[in-house]
Amino acid sequence: MGAQHQLFFICFSHLLAAFAIASATGPLVGGYKQVQPNETHIQDLGKYAVSTYNKRSGVKLSFISVVEAKEQVVAGANYKLAIQAFEEPFVRVYKAIVWEKPWLKFMNLTSFEPVLA
Repeated sequence: MGAQHQLFFICFSHLLAAFAIASATGPLVGGYKQVQPNETHIQDLGKYAVSTYNKRSGVKLSFISVVEAKEQVVAGANYKLAIQAFEEPFVRVYKAIVWEKPWLKFMNLTSFEPVLA
């Protein structure tokens, strides 16, 4: 029995070490990762987010630019976006989440709110 317990603890400690190394070297599987906000596709997602928000809320924001973007692979992809938009008389930053399934030509704005300074 003593040898079996020692073997178990050795295997368990190696498994814990492997998880610790994996988590220290990169993002979690299924987590968000940074993407380039200046890519055309990311800017298009930002325009979609502002346009959809305007239709839903009756507000008249004018899209300026996506200034930060993160992507999470799910059944498609979730994009967390920091969007600069003009709302008379101020330029403000909004955070949005867009869920996209490009093979279905599907996009859904799941969240849109101002970032409070």
